[in-house]
Amino acid sequence: MSEFRRDYRNAVDSFGGAVAGEYADEYAARVECSIEDMIDEVTRLAENGKDIHYAKGDVAEAWHAGTLRMDSTRRGLGSNAFTPRDSSPNDIVMEGSHRETAQLKYYRSAEATAKAISRPDYLSQDQKVVPSDQVQGVRAQAESLAAENVMKRPAMAASYVHTHDTVDDRLRHDGAESRPLTEQESRTLVKEVRSTGEVDRDGFGVSLGDVIQWQDILREATTAAAR
Repeated sequence: MSEFRRDYRNAVDSFGGAVAGEYADEYAARVECSIEDMIDEVTRLAENGKDIHYAKGDVAEAWHAGTLRMDSTRRGLGSNAFTPRDSSPNDIVMEGSHRETAQLKYYRSAEATAKAISRPDYLSQDQKVVPSDQVQGVRAQAESLAAENVMKRPAMAASYVHTHDTVDDRLRHDGAESRPLTEQESRTLVKEVRSTGEVDRDGFGVSLGDVIQWQDILREATTAAAR
């Protein structure tokens, strides 16, 4: 058991007694497992041998799907997210109370990202995710390109409008959210894994102590005590 889980267990014991502590320790283990699953997938894709500017997109997909699952587990929700990695436009599929799909693009500039994520065959996507440091620029570029194409290429204009209205820096599903990631951070993830074989959990804020908040401790303790 990690030091954080010991401290967490002691805190919950003080709120709700030993039974609550046991229940909450199981909760912490589930969250920790979801973190490790995300890191394993990020690590696997970072080591795929592709050029870094292609690998960073694969890693970003795994990051967003994995951190949404992580947040769902933390909040006690039922959302799931996975990366089909097939030939469909669906980079990420989310399931829970309903099913949604998402397209993700991590290009070097907001303009390049806006153009890449606005292909007409992405109009079916429920969500579009881009680097957190580009999201405002992508919206602005999409608005400008929609106006530029409205007369001569109406289908493209509609796709740019869809991007403007849909794009975000994170996935959102049934109350759970993925964690935003900048374009630089996506490259850093790939470089770190390739050089060290690991993801810097503290540096990226995905250690167990970063993910579980004190309100989670209180919620789990009171829920367990009631049960």
